[in-house]
Amino acid sequence: MFLMIFTTLVASLACFIFLYYLLYSNRSGESHISRINDPNLCRLVIAGRYKKHNQLPPLLARALPNQRLRIAFGINNVFTSNDESYVKDFVKKAKDSIKVTPDEWSYLSDHARNVVKTYLMGSDNSPVVRIKLTSLIQVLSMRLAIWVLFGRAKDGPTYRVQDRDLVSLAEAINQRWLASKGNEIPRFEEDHDLQAGLSAVFPDHNILDPEGNPLNLVMPAFETLWRAALRMFIEVRFITGRRSPEWHQALAEFARKPTKEQFTLQGAEGGISAEFLVSEALRLYPPTRRIHRAFKWAGSDSTVTIAADIEASHSMASIWGPDATTFNPRRWGSISAEQRNAYFPFGSRPFLCPASSVFGPWMIGLLVGALIGELPKDWRLDSANQAVLKDLNSGGRLRGERDAYEEVWLAKDLGRVD
Repeated sequence: MFLMIFTTLVASLACFIFLYYLLYSNRSGESHISRINDPNLCRLVIAGRYKKHNQLPPLLARALPNQRLRIAFGINNVFTSNDESYVKDFVKKAKDSIKVTPDEWSYLSDHARNVVKTYLMGSDNSPVVRIKLTSLIQVLSMRLAIWVLFGRAKDGPTYRVQDRDLVSLAEAINQRWLASKGNEIPRFEEDHDLQAGLSAVFPDHNILDPEGNPLNLVMPAFETLWRAALRMFIEVRFITGRRSPEWHQALAEFARKPTKEQFTLQGAEGGISAEFLVSEALRLYPPTRRIHRAFKWAGSDSTVTIAADIEASHSMASIWGPDATTFNPRRWGSISAEQRNAYFPFGSRPFLCPASSVFGPWMIGLLVGALIGELPKDWRLDSANQAVLKDLNSGGRLRGERDAYEEVWLAKDLGRVD
């Protein structure tokens, strides 16, 4: 037993040293990050290949650019590890965790709508008139993700977590994500604010164990949900879909009845389904705007990073037409093979996200549908930042930065109805 443990520790240490060497050695020899937007080349980059033979195996090609997440969040998951057996086991567990039964989807429907209703009431049970939009969507996203990924007990600890703790954790994640992009990556072991936020939500987890850290599962689900849902909600409720009640109805009905039939139902002839709306939101606002891979060419001692620009591929006028940067769900009624090939909001093989086919799109549709269905019509978007309001009222594509709409609020517009 001792020999087995010792061997495992040595192997783990060797893996870490190798990753550290590749990540930090020869920094002066690394090239700047290159971006690729051609769909076929993007798929090659995601697979860890490209035009020349990559000396790095695919798992390592994915893990190297993501080491900043390992440092900043204290995690070790499929995005940061190049241990084949560990990654295979992690993917299996992730796939099993997102297999949601019809009864569970029905419960999620009730839960999501109740969260929105509760949020619309103040602590003294009196109606509120002003809500920070990102906080509402982050709380809803976090609650749904935690319930699915950790136990699914209808009277479990998810209910006992306060909204303020979920908001604090979400804000800490966002702040550390932005900070991890800089030259000085904050270390999770020294980040007492993030640790406190995580412990408040997951008091029974060993957050200092990289493989047991709940963020391993929470972050991919949460990041996918809240960012896509935020922009989809703004587009459908307040911008492009403002005068399209059939869009609102399609999503609200799916939130009330999350089934395959309801998701794909187009209603009247030429109608828009919840599936069309979600697909268009994921096209225009992919949760991951760029996917990075590390490459090491033959004869070179340094690595280079190439980014598959998902956002650019999703909005190429030569593929999607002159309205490529416009939210137009009708395009999904007659999607071409070329457009289908240029659409990969959840990555592509061999690293296709397990949530791509059902769980991810359904959860986004359910979340936005719950918001639209439960939010009365006498609410509008507001912000003290005039530049943000101008951006929202411009009718153009919404900004993709994760903090772009931190200053946006939902405000009850007394005496005015849409």
